Amino acid sequence: MSSETFGTIFLYLGLADFGALIVWLGVGLYMAHTETDEMLERLKNCPAIMNRASFKNAGPAGRLFLMGSVIGVIAWPGMYIRDGGASVEDINNFPQRLKRKLMVWYRVGGGLFVLFLLLWLVGKYTGLVK
Repeated sequence: MSSETFGTIFLYLGLADFGALIVWLGVGLYMAHTETDEMLERLKNCPAIMNRASFKNAGPAGRLFLMGSVIGVIAWPGMYIRDGGASVEDINNFPQRLKRKLMVWYRVGGGLFVLFLLLWLVGKYTGLVK
């Protein structure tokens, strides 16, 4: 495989990953806009979330921050339960469909970011990225 072909494949992979990250962010903004009220209602006894509830009115970035906080409580409940930041009852009663959506969104974003870093490293050490 020639260097030019490798460079072209590398470029297309990078553009596809970047495009996927933009779509991922759009999906996150949509979820933050449509699901925030339900998330806050389901976690109303969790101080870690209720202390950040005012971010709901801080625009798209605030809603994404709030959604990230909810993901943190849902993904690592033990840490929040131990220090009193989350209610076991609220976490157990959190809807499975919403929990699944949030965790899939979180993991896809992590995977896309890791792929972006790997592409950068490959490009850096093969001389494609200066």
